[in-house]
Amino acid sequence: MHNLRSPAWPSRKFFLTAIATLSTPLLMIPAESHGAAEPPLSFDFDNSFWLNLHHRLFRHAEVVDWEQRGYPLANERPSRYREQGLELVTDFNRLSSDQRAVWRTALQAYISGGYTQRDLLFDDRLTAVKEALTTAAPGATPATSDALNEQLQRALVSAAPVYRDSSWPSDDRSNADWVANAKLLVSRYGTELTRRLSSVYQWRWPLGPYRVDVLRYANALGAYTTTGPVHIVIASGDSQYAGTAALEMLFHEASHSIVTRDYSTIGTAIENACAELRTPEPDGLWHAVIFYTVGSVVSKVVQREHGTAYTMYADAAGIFRGPWKSYREPLAKHWQPYIDGRGSLAAALASTVKAIVESNKAVGPA
Repeated sequence: MHNLRSPAWPSRKFFLTAIATLSTPLLMIPAESHGAAEPPLSFDFDNSFWLNLHHRLFRHAEVVDWEQRGYPLANERPSRYREQGLELVTDFNRLSSDQRAVWRTALQAYISGGYTQRDLLFDDRLTAVKEALTTAAPGATPATSDALNEQLQRALVSAAPVYRDSSWPSDDRSNADWVANAKLLVSRYGTELTRRLSSVYQWRWPLGPYRVDVLRYANALGAYTTTGPVHIVIASGDSQYAGTAALEMLFHEASHSIVTRDYSTIGTAIENACAELRTPEPDGLWHAVIFYTVGSVVSKVVQREHGTAYTMYADAAGIFRGPWKSYREPLAKHWQPYIDGRGSLAAALASTVKAIVESNKAVGPA
């Protein structure tokens, strides 16, 4: 049964779980069971023509489908996603009439095939399409398969010449610039971030490299990760992932390979704390912990080594102003000392959970 999505903006549940992992959990090994130093996490960056085209068509088809269903682009949230839609429409309007006709046909294949009612992260069918296109060479025609059916393959192949002659050169440059910046940051800070995050999570990273496809467009919130193997997709066109934020989001995405709700030290500690308090788990707390942890560690490492102030992504993007508004203060008070090397993981998360529960009781139901 596929997780079908309505043509409205993603739900609260989607917000809380977006930029998360999908598929079979990886075999994870506690860091303390190994005496050897943690090797630096490595990333294998790619700028796939076919994956860029697929995500561009998918996103544009969403815009068209949602408009047809009475959900105008102007109502989309967050604003940066709306801006992406407007950019796609502008690019489309620059095409010749013949090119627009070809592009419309390709968009219709995504709509009629039901792809716009699916989710790039949570839908098995779209994950299979992504993996099938991963192996396609830029100058070769992707082969049809169980994952890539004839309808979608034909849409991609027909739209490819239009894309090569129009938006691909600028997308290619945008992606290449993002990768160059990310490589520089990883070479400078990657070893220290690998070590510190593994220590905080008390878990070793799976052997890399992690594949990272850098595309002009990714999903609704700019990045997503699937596992088995780890495959990160991240948007070069998202301004909130530029500069040092590129480093944070790479390690945020990579963290989903060892931090999950059900298969990690973090998830287990939260579950145990909630059981002790006989309270439901705060929605998406395990994911909020990733946001806060990676943001905090990146901020400290960058500032210590280069004296450059950096605001963590969660604060810059207002992640803790929405459904997670009661999480920020407890994380800073109880989890941050553990990140800094004081206390235990279990005790820090137990105190964090207790503070969140008490805060939510004081405020009352939303």
